[in-house]
Amino acid sequence: MPGHGHPLHVGVSGWTRPDWGPLWPEALEERRLALLARTFGCLEVDTTRFASPALRTVQRWTRALVSADGTGAAGDTAHVARATPPCRLVIEVPATLLEAKSPPDTEGAAFKEALRPLVRTKRLGALLARFDVELLYGPSEVRRLGRIALALEPLPLALEVRHPSWWDPRALDALRGIGWSLAHVDAASDWRRVPLRHAPTGALGVLRIEGRGGQPADPAAAHLALGEDLSDHRYAPPAMLGLARRARAIAREVDECFVIAANVARGQALATAFELRWLCAGSGPLPAWSRVEAAFPDLVALHAPPPALGPGSA
Repeated sequence: MPGHGHPLHVGVSGWTRPDWGPLWPEALEERRLALLARTFGCLEVDTTRFASPALRTVQRWTRALVSADGTGAAGDTAHVARATPPCRLVIEVPATLLEAKSPPDTEGAAFKEALRPLVRTKRLGALLARFDVELLYGPSEVRRLGRIALALEPLPLALEVRHPSWWDPRALDALRGIGWSLAHVDAASDWRRVPLRHAPTGALGVLRIEGRGGQPADPAAAHLALGEDLSDHRYAPPAMLGLARRARAIAREVDECFVIAANVARGQALATAFELRWLCAGSGPLPAWSRVEAAFPDLVALHAPPPALGPGSA
């Protein structure tokens, strides 16, 4: 999917969420990963944040991704163009690697070994390390991220942080020096003031769209993760246009950009990804699955060519 000459891949976070069940084309419920791989340019695997995957699990993912390159779709997928280039996975780094002050060499090596089928078939898009407000910019934190980068080299690395200290130009320079591409996030506005844009720190662009639901977080209780589900949010058409412009702008600054719809509650990420895929494609209708269209009657007109994206922001 083009981003003004730079690869821009749109996709969703996950494919096993129970509340997405009514949205899948009925005939393909046992082949969801392959269906998503035919439909979108990238997929985020967030379950790896809790545990490193087994090699056999990654082999199963790889087979599904490779099978998606085959021809002969049926039913709801007959009109869905395959992702070009082939769909790749954005894998979240296990928390055990992120939390260790000095990640054990054996743990990093085991994680990389498990991902070998994806690397060999060129289906690994990036490793994503996600931190919340507990990670502040400073010399010890930069050294810690440097050790993680060394443990995972030469795989492509993206970093998601939330503390405002990381938007300082000195922090951005430090991340460039140790090999991390800093991700962009779209989320509810709160005290952390995650910026809409920041200068790139590496060759990768990542934009995670988490939703703007719930109430702004209370800084005194941020570590408790209290409040409503922020992912329970449906983006209105003007916001979708802003996100598409933002994705295009990020893609122009990097070699490759992954845009992940993570407003996962009630399947809203699927609606978001279909709309963004349509808006960012630049030409031609790209309709959604019929069940998604039925569940989200407010979907923009995906059966027509998308509008030209002029300047603007989300």
